[in-house]
Amino acid sequence: MKYPKNTCQSCGNDEFTSQLNSYDVFKLEKNKLVLQSSEAIEDKLALYCRECSEELIFDEKDVKL
Repeated sequence: MKYPKNTCQSCGNDEFTSQLNSYDVFKLEKNKLVLQSSEAIEDKLALYCRECSEELIFDEKDVKL
């Protein structure tokens, strides 16, 4: 089945995560772990379907950060 542009071509889902190519930095403050920042470990943005983990093939100009 052909799904619309910028949706998962495997399952049709329209929600994606980039967590596979980034990490969160936490710091201990007053015995609590506090998120300091999120940092990318690759230059290329990679997006993965939240439903089936298929990588989304997309044009960089379609990304709004």
